[in-house]
Amino acid sequence: MRSSTPTSTRSPAAPSPCSPAFRHKGFGQVVIVSSWAGWQYMSAAGAAYSASKTALGALVQTLNDQEGRSGIRATHLCPGEVVTDILRTRPVPPSEEEMARMLDPDDVAEAVSWLAGLRAKVCVNELVLTPVHNRMYVDTSACPPPEARA
Repeated sequence: MRSSTPTSTRSPAAPSPCSPAFRHKGFGQVVIVSSWAGWQYMSAAGAAYSASKTALGALVQTLNDQEGRSGIRATHLCPGEVVTDILRTRPVPPSEEEMARMLDPDDVAEAVSWLAGLRAKVCVNELVLTPVHNRMYVDTSACPPPEARA
């Protein structure tokens, strides 16, 4: 649990050098990219990863509570499966066909760009972004039974 917790929770929670500038300007946008596992239970994610990503939701709520009055807004962005190298490290890696249906990093970047382009008075507290063919709903291949992992 120690390996994923510092990266996932301590890094985003560290004081940002731009926060004073955001406060002075009266506006700022923080987008914390989390995971589906930070929004919805996902047994394939594991306890440490899920806990660290879930904590990011509380961090965003705290930022909006404490900094919203200064014009700073935060979003907990929870993408579903995104084609990255880490997918290949899963006990049962997805096939090329499955990965072709997943989100691309550019899909997540486009969502961040959309959030940043909203008017200053709008705060999207949480955004869940998934592929249409969401394996969390469609089948169990994202979370194979224990016998398939052996």
